[in-house]
Amino acid sequence: MGKQQHIVTPSKKTIKHSQPIQKWHHVSIRNSARKDAISKVKHWEKQQQQETQDYAFASLNKTISIIQYTPEEYDRILQNKEWTRQQTDELFDLCKQFDL
Repeated sequence: MGKQQHIVTPSKKTIKHSQPIQKWHHVSIRNSARKDAISKVKHWEKQQQQETQDYAFASLNKTISIIQYTPEEYDRILQNKEWTRQQTDELFDLCKQFDL
């Protein structure tokens, strides 16, 4: 068991800790999941941990390719009485925009 450390708070009271106080440092991480200007961010992590190369959750960011269709494919497969071509195009554009 390590030494007990005492911390003096603004009210001049002392708080006893049974474990050593952990040191933290501000590190830069790269977020490969982002394609915009915010690909490098900073965050606090415990000093004993090794430097992070990439954002821990970047590997979970999966994207899919949205299919494209020709006018012939639309007429043959996608045409529907309840949907217009414009609405279908808008739906596909939204899927691309929000990576759905």
